[in-house]
Amino acid sequence: MNSHSEKFREQGNEVFKQCTDSLPSVIYISRLIKALQLYESARDTAHNDDERASALKNIGVASNRMALKEPEVSNKGFYYLRALESLTKASIFGKKTKSPNWRTSIQDDIIVTSLKALAYFEGYKCFEERQNFVYKIKSLVPSNLIKIHIQIRRSLVLGNLRWALSLFEEKNYRKVLKVLYDSSQYLEEGLSLCRESSFDSPDCEFLETYDELKEKKESFEFLIKRAEALKEMASGNDLLEKAVNDEESLIMDFIWDALDHFKHASILCKEKDIEIEAQLYGRIGFGYYKVLKLTKKAKDYFEASIRLALSLGRNLSGKEWYEQINGYLREIREEEMKKENSDLSKRREKLVEVHQKEIEELEKARKDKTHQDFIKFILQKYPPKGQTFELLESSLETSKMKKTLLNVIRVYHPDKQPQNDEKWCFIAEEISKLLTSIYEVYKT
Repeated sequence: MNSHSEKFREQGNEVFKQCTDSLPSVIYISRLIKALQLYESARDTAHNDDERASALKNIGVASNRMALKEPEVSNKGFYYLRALESLTKASIFGKKTKSPNWRTSIQDDIIVTSLKALAYFEGYKCFEERQNFVYKIKSLVPSNLIKIHIQIRRSLVLGNLRWALSLFEEKNYRKVLKVLYDSSQYLEEGLSLCRESSFDSPDCEFLETYDELKEKKESFEFLIKRAEALKEMASGNDLLEKAVNDEESLIMDFIWDALDHFKHASILCKEKDIEIEAQLYGRIGFGYYKVLKLTKKAKDYFEASIRLALSLGRNLSGKEWYEQINGYLREIREEEMKKENSDLSKRREKLVEVHQKEIEELEKARKDKTHQDFIKFILQKYPPKGQTFELLESSLETSKMKKTLLNVIRVYHPDKQPQNDEKWCFIAEEISKLLTSIYEVYKT
């Protein structure tokens, strides 16, 4: 006589056989649900492991069929997990009671269901929910199915990598680091499983997955450094904002802490993420320039930032941080030019005062003498320093005066004079101006 469990299974099988593709979806699903209920009753009334294994296998197969009924079934993930859980339990209960063929069949069902479930969850838009489902698959798959566990690790790694990249866009760097650190464990597990499996099997699929995971490991290491650097930058920016906006007694504490964050971040991403490194140098420069008012130190950091940016070999025009740093450099250079012009103006005023007599003598000679005699006067009174110049009488002919004047002007040009003799440089500049005024006559 059949047991209660067997009767429920037979009834379930009869209903399950009626689930054909020709049926309307509503009837198809309702019959599947009915079959599942009967199989569950078979499981609940089972008296031994053999009956439990059979009932659980039926639940797994029916749940798998329910998950495949797309798009009518909204909770596909639930049915895939239910199918996997039931099949795995069936394999455990049937380990001693079922035939080798039955056990092999169950193992094949687990493999197929796991791969279908992974493929389905791959398309989930919610990264966190997707990963939670994959973690559940990992907990359900028997440890001896190495190939599936490798694929699970691969799925976790690739999913978390995409999740981390989306979190980068949200600037949630703490969460990025958590996701990447959690994934590092699965990445190492995947690599280890691939290595072990490649010794036992010549399957090139293991080697391909191993190479893929090795490549992703490099991506993980890069992204971890980038996230750590950006987290430090964000902390530095917060402190810098407080340094600028909060009460004066707190400014120095905040600014030095902020600079420490920026410098630590720049070390983390040095030669790994040049654009972030360039931005960090810019933030350090901003702290020195706008808060500490140490313009020279700020300029060094701004220039280092621009050098790094240019080394990237791509156009960064339009990027806010890049334009901002260039703007600060322009401000600094304009300030330096103003100061330099101011200093030059003051020195010139002093030189004019000291050498007023020589200036008046030169201007009088320019006014009273012919152009030819003025050139002779200049060369005799103030012979060129560090240069030799021979004036030929023939070169003073009217037709040759333009060229002669250019040659004499070149001799007295300020850039040609010994820069350690301030008095002589000043006199040479005045001579050059007077000679240029004569040249303008011949030029016209």
